Amino acid sequence: MHQHLLEGGTYPMKYSARHRYLGLLLLGSGWVEPGYADETPFFTSRSFLFERPLNQNIAARNFFWQDIEAELEYNGIRVLPLYQHTRCNLRLAGYFLLNCQSSITIAGNDSGAALTRDVCAEYLRLPSTFNGILSLTPYERQTGTLVTYNHNLGHIIKWLERVWFTVSFPIISCKRALNPSQRILTNPGPINDNAPSDLLSAFNQPSFRYGRMTTHVLSKAGLSEINIGFGTTFAAKNDFLLWYQTTLDIQTFKRADPTFLFSPVVGPNGHFAWSNEVAIGFPLQPEDSCYHVRLIMNLASHFYFPKNQIRVFDLHHKPWSRYLLLRNQRDRSLVVPAISVLSQCVRVHPHCAGELAISLAGAYEGYTIEAGYFLWARNQERLTFLRQGCSPTRPLVTDFGIADITPESTCSASNSTIFQPGTPDTTFVTLFQNDINLHSGATPGALSQGVHIELGYRGTCAYAALGSWIEQPHTNTALKTWGVFGTIGTEF
Repeated sequence: MHQHLLEGGTYPMKYSARHRYLGLLLLGSGWVEPGYADETPFFTSRSFLFERPLNQNIAARNFFWQDIEAELEYNGIRVLPLYQHTRCNLRLAGYFLLNCQSSITIAGNDSGAALTRDVCAEYLRLPSTFNGILSLTPYERQTGTLVTYNHNLGHIIKWLERVWFTVSFPIISCKRALNPSQRILTNPGPINDNAPSDLLSAFNQPSFRYGRMTTHVLSKAGLSEINIGFGTTFAAKNDFLLWYQTTLDIQTFKRADPTFLFSPVVGPNGHFAWSNEVAIGFPLQPEDSCYHVRLIMNLASHFYFPKNQIRVFDLHHKPWSRYLLLRNQRDRSLVVPAISVLSQCVRVHPHCAGELAISLAGAYEGYTIEAGYFLWARNQERLTFLRQGCSPTRPLVTDFGIADITPESTCSASNSTIFQPGTPDTTFVTLFQNDINLHSGATPGALSQGVHIELGYRGTCAYAALGSWIEQPHTNTALKTWGVFGTIGTEF
């Protein structure tokens, strides 16, 4: 490994023993990122975040529906509208910026702030006297409708009387925005007609093929996937319930667009998945009572199959090195943004995500109220390089080295960081593929918990319900959200 890759710093994360145990319980395997153990309870300088698909909210998805399936004679259908919105979370800005900060200072060598800055302005083609502050306030809103149809197979094959076929169609709309803002302290103007004029234009340069920041709200909408599978149930007297369902989740939407950071993700981000769910209902009321009380436990797992994707990376031990300038060894006059070279096509292995919900439900004369606690955990993604890319031919990493930005220089400066340009190398030092830090473009593991409440009414052949939830992540690797849902269904 090159000496220059031993410089700089990383900003990893450590989970407590309690968090690690909960993750192991849900996912069945280690989920803390290897080699990323530190006292800082944040991740930072990341370029991609894969959040839980809206239709996988276990509290909204299973209320009433499991009882309908357990007693289904022929057909059942439901429509489940969902709405989810992020709550204020400045920690999420630190996920994308440096040093876990929600704002960073970008200044040139002659600005007077060179010793206190976070980013050297010259790397962004800003003047050497420039001085400004960049802030982010990330935001996400998801809306959608889940349409589910179930068909009891018992009237076709008698010994399948407790088995049903199920198919679901989640139609999801996702809007995301980084909401970058700037506070300019000193700005003499662009150095030439093609140079950016401020911070907002510096991080949205046309020469950045991927990983740009935009002030616009980005949105995507459509049928995110199709869930097809089977389920079965065992119901004993006095309201005891044992329920199981397995589905194959067939993706119908393309992966997230890597052109912009925090671009919208619809559904499972292009990954096929295999999902399994188990529910157990324990009756708590006396046998002859006119009301019903149950303790319900739901457990779900989603295994995501690998998918080729384009991700934006940094170099090892050099946070935000994607915004450095690289010089071509073969043509020393050619200087390009590192983001054009460090955007690589990789094989993404998301592994598993798991959900656990424990609820207390009470029913009387058709009315049901349920409240409880839920926990969601996600494995870290594992990325591997591809021998052949999934996009048009990418520049070879080994053709480039970190550019010395001194005027008239044609040397590399391999010990440079985004904070401080290094001294020129005596011989040109090129990059290697192993210099790329795959963790910087991967979604780390996450753990979040929340509470939910639902109220519904079930008639002879139809039912309706309303509910809401609020969710709090343990770290900045997931979103703080609140949401509401309504559902209506019928049996026929």
